Amino acid sequence: MKGQVPKRVAASALVGVLRALGYTARRGEFEISGRRGLAGKRRFHVKVDTYGQESVPRDAEIDLHIDLPTDIKKYHRSVAENGEIATEMERLVDAVKSAGDGGVVWTPCPQCEKAFPSEMLPSHLKVVHGTR
Repeated sequence: MKGQVPKRVAASALVGVLRALGYTARRGEFEISGRRGLAGKRRFHVKVDTYGQESVPRDAEIDLHIDLPTDIKKYHRSVAENGEIATEMERLVDAVKSAGDGGVVWTPCPQCEKAFPSEMLPSHLKVVHGTR
């Protein structure tokens, strides 16, 4: 089943979301993948395209399917769509929607309007703008 990332999220935060949902997550160069076991040697398999970036863009593709209990190697049988997968996709998208930024408060610079974490703004003003 194909889905989309509902909002821009850091790749490390997406890995954290997958792990919180019980997946063993792995971050590759261009994707994040995760697996979570089900009954009868079946497993959920999710892949999210990151396009090689540190943050996963909004509307990036999510591919979620169930691997079937055969020899799971490079090529294996899988189920692409059913009610169980739809429920899991909804659970995954809801978790990404509610994923926060760890309580970081972002403040825009009054001079250049770039957003910075609040604790970094004084350093930015001093180094870039020469303000004390």
